[in-house]
Amino acid sequence: MRHSSKFNWLLLLLFVTGSVLISSCGGGKKAQTTAKKTETKTKKTVKDKTKKVTDKAKAAVDKTAKTDTTAKDPSIDTSEQDAFLIEDKDKWGPDSLETVKNYSLYREFFKQGAYEDAFPYWRYIYKNAPSARKTPLMNGEQMYKSLLDDQIEAAVCGDGTEKPIEGGKVKKSLCKRKANGGFKEWKLKDPTYFNAVFDTLLNIYKIRETYFGEQGYLTTKKARLYDKYKPAEDTKIKELRKLAIDQEAEDAAYDIVYAHFNDELKKLKTEEAKAGDILALYDDQLLPVLDYNADTANNKYADKYVKYRDKMNKKVELLRKAQAEEDSIQMVYEMKKQASEANQEEYAKAMEAQKEYEAEKAKYDAVQAEYQEAQAKITAFEDAKNKLAEYEKEKEEYAKKSAEREAQIKAKQEKAKEMAKKAAEMQANASQNEAARKAYEAYQKEKADYEAKVQADQAKWQAEQAKRAADQAAYKQRVEQQQKDYEAAVKASKEQAAAIAAAQTRIKTIKKVIAAAPAPSASADLGNVRVTATDCASAKEIYGTKFNSNPSDVGNLKRLYSSMQRYGCKSDPLYMKSLMKLAELEPTASRLRLIATNYEKQKSYGKAISYYEKSLSKETDNTKKGKVHYRLAKINQVKGSYSKARSHAQKAAKMRPGWGKPYMLIGNLYAASAKQLSGDGLGGRSVYWAAVDMYARAKSIDPSVAGSADSKIGKYTSAFPDKETVFFKGLKKGQSFKVGGWIGQTTKVRF
Repeated sequence: MRHSSKFNWLLLLLFVTGSVLISSCGGGKKAQTTAKKTETKTKKTVKDKTKKVTDKAKAAVDKTAKTDTTAKDPSIDTSEQDAFLIEDKDKWGPDSLETVKNYSLYREFFKQGAYEDAFPYWRYIYKNAPSARKTPLMNGEQMYKSLLDDQIEAAVCGDGTEKPIEGGKVKKSLCKRKANGGFKEWKLKDPTYFNAVFDTLLNIYKIRETYFGEQGYLTTKKARLYDKYKPAEDTKIKELRKLAIDQEAEDAAYDIVYAHFNDELKKLKTEEAKAGDILALYDDQLLPVLDYNADTANNKYADKYVKYRDKMNKKVELLRKAQAEEDSIQMVYEMKKQASEANQEEYAKAMEAQKEYEAEKAKYDAVQAEYQEAQAKITAFEDAKNKLAEYEKEKEEYAKKSAEREAQIKAKQEKAKEMAKKAAEMQANASQNEAARKAYEAYQKEKADYEAKVQADQAKWQAEQAKRAADQAAYKQRVEQQQKDYEAAVKASKEQAAAIAAAQTRIKTIKKVIAAAPAPSASADLGNVRVTATDCASAKEIYGTKFNSNPSDVGNLKRLYSSMQRYGCKSDPLYMKSLMKLAELEPTASRLRLIATNYEKQKSYGKAISYYEKSLSKETDNTKKGKVHYRLAKINQVKGSYSKARSHAQKAAKMRPGWGKPYMLIGNLYAASAKQLSGDGLGGRSVYWAAVDMYARAKSIDPSVAGSADSKIGKYTSAFPDKETVFFKGLKKGQSFKVGGWIGQTTKVRF
């Protein structure tokens, strides 16, 4: 932590008190008396110092909060302009005197670099009056960053080596990529404290955005903060860079633009992006930012933008070479497509035919499968037919056997009849002798056995015949069904074969259509065609020709605009024409501002005003609206429309609180009006009082304009009316005075 004992009166108190104590230890009663007197004197000095600062603070409050209305001039209504300068008391918290006192005390310590002593007073402002001024938030950022720096002991490199921080210079470049494996992380004294300080810084940015806008600028600061102090949060850093560029548009910082470009380049390695994506990003978003700010009239850091644009252009040219083959293919396609309307229609037919081919192919495959299934059924039926033929042959053989069997049964039946006849005869003879009787009984038994056997055999045969008949009927039924299946399969097979043949014919036709897709004219010399633009002339030849025939082709329009921008063709009328058409088809606030800026440079102020006003209707960010109103104020200043210029400057100040430039411009308008308002009895010099009021206001809210404000204050203070002139006018120093004419503002008499 830095200290300055030369100006730090609290440290002086400690030093003197310490000296007194040392003296009292060895100097006896006299020393004690001397110490007491010295201590009393020191306390008085401290009290006087505090009173002086407090009185100064009170005076500041009185100056901003009170308006002396001693002089009356009802012919001039100054209420509107006076209100512009009256401080909003609510901004200074519940106790404005205490706030101003703490503000003055912290600022004194801050200027001396005594941050530790400044913090208690600064925190009072931060807690009770965060919207009073932007300055405390800017100073707080600086002080808290010093706390972060103080917490960093060393840079830890990729190979594990540590590079101590020397001279308070916290740089990741301490670790060299080749020598140490590059930067890895910071070695911290107290990580918990470090994170708390870091979070406080983020909150300072949040409060600043809430009360003073500057969203894009603060997103840029967050990106830098994370990149420096928490470089491991790579994803967060990349998101913030991208967001900053989106929010800032043409005001994006050169280092953020360059870093975001490199972030996107890294995606090529992981295939998260293609060369065409990065070229589109560069041409559509990044290059316009670089070109706009490369003009010193638009940015005081123009040389930085030129430097980084040159670096990026080298990488972009490598990407363009890598893209050349793809561009060549695209160009051939474009030539084919544009050969003629007929060719374009044929090409469309070919594309449709390609789709039809895919559909037909799918149908063909399905029919082919059905055909194979039908063929399987036909094969199954042929097998069944063969089996049926075998069965019919077997049936014939069985019928033959059946006839033979029936003949055998008939023979047996005849034999049974004969046996019955013989039995009757034997029965008649049985009464004649015993032997005959016994022979009859034996024969009767034989006869009965034979008849039973014949009946059994006949019954068995009949059963076999019945089963055979049933089997034959069932099989015949199955064969009849297979016959139907066969006939259906044959029919389907014929239909499917016809469908297959038709599909094959259709496919051949489609292939012919595809083969006949439009090609470059036989007379086209592709070797002489420029595939990508390499200068203004080729950009006009390749993209300008197509733009003239079809101005609404946004893709070609963007390529034309970016090419002309890339190769510095801004003086060519086609550049402005393409930009205006692009703004018409895809209007954005940024594009409309760019058109307005070009017209402003050409001194076509009417058109510049028109496009600046159009951009306001598209813009949502108050900071950028403030910038546009400031440009409108500058244009009206050049045109001599001072009242309009002031109106826009006031709107700019309202849109962007804490911005001193609008007040500086109003001061310049007032200072330039001395001749117009020479009827004030003071030779027109009363305008300098009002002008200095504005410069003082600018300085009080915006430290960045303090130098130029002091210079203006010094210049015009010396031009105040002298004491004698003021006296003869009947005025007194400090008296309220209403500046007349278009200014219409109350100020204080000074000389």
